[in-house]
Amino acid sequence: MDRSKQGVRAVAGATAVLPWMVGYLFVKPLVGRHVQVRCWRQGCRRQAYMDVFTASLSWACRLSDRVVQVVQMSFSEAQLDAFLGAYLWPLIRIGAMMMAAPVFNSRQFPVRMRMGLALLITWVAMPSLPVDMPPMDVLSHNGFIILLQQIAIGVTMGFILQMVFGAVVFGGQAMAYSMGLGFANMVDPQNGVQVPVVAQFYLILTTLVFLLLNGHLILIELVVDSFQTIPVATSGLSSTGIHDIIAWASRMFAGGLMIALPMMGAMLMINMGMGVVMRAAPQLNIFSIGFPITMLMGFLLISVTLPNVLDLFSHLLNEGFQLMMQIFQITR
Repeated sequence: MDRSKQGVRAVAGATAVLPWMVGYLFVKPLVGRHVQVRCWRQGCRRQAYMDVFTASLSWACRLSDRVVQVVQMSFSEAQLDAFLGAYLWPLIRIGAMMMAAPVFNSRQFPVRMRMGLALLITWVAMPSLPVDMPPMDVLSHNGFIILLQQIAIGVTMGFILQMVFGAVVFGGQAMAYSMGLGFANMVDPQNGVQVPVVAQFYLILTTLVFLLLNGHLILIELVVDSFQTIPVATSGLSSTGIHDIIAWASRMFAGGLMIALPMMGAMLMINMGMGVVMRAAPQLNIFSIGFPITMLMGFLLISVTLPNVLDLFSHLLNEGFQLMMQIFQITR
């Protein structure tokens, strides 16, 4: 028996099991609710469950026969590989991007919704993808290399945006430590780690700005356009692109420092002023006066420097998208 017939029989067997599961999960509650209520009134609970099981199993068997008749058609191995290559490789690249990109990889975004959205984007983007995708055996050595390349491309796009948001978190942490709120931590819902409340405040604001600027739509557009410049093949990211990503990682720390520098400079001047006051009047208690003044001035400086922080984030976000276009050779 050749591999094409084995593949068809495997698909037919797997498809025959699915209707039974659907019947057990969905038909049983729907049919069972009516049968159980009617039979419970007559005092035959066991017969109710037998009727429910029989109805669901008969429905599943009829549907599975129809599905197996449709699936058991003549497909060659080349046609199966072409079908999988046309849908599987774009789905892997788009799904890897959504698993690594901010907002999409948040814990508040369920994995089922991510996979459903990835399937929907792949289905919508199929007409615009290149039609000359190479038919490749998924279980071969070259298929495994292509799988790794698609995952690497999608994760790279998400990782670049993660560095942009990491600059905001780094700047917020530096601000919190300078104003005496480094001990006030809360769980970051996006990454699941403890971060200062100031960093969490900036992260929520920048996430809203990211959505307001349609950054998620631009990211989806870039990952779809990447199929035109870097098609599905055994060759993907170049060594130059990897070097550019590593070099741009320093921009994350530089951007975070630029975000926190006005606050840190102002708080340094305030601490120096309080030091002069305490030197002139030693009877004042630095712990009872210094911390409230530091926190109050810190919140005031946050409100003053907030527009500058959002502008810097927009600039970093633009640089991140420009880096993606440079690495994946996307022109507009």
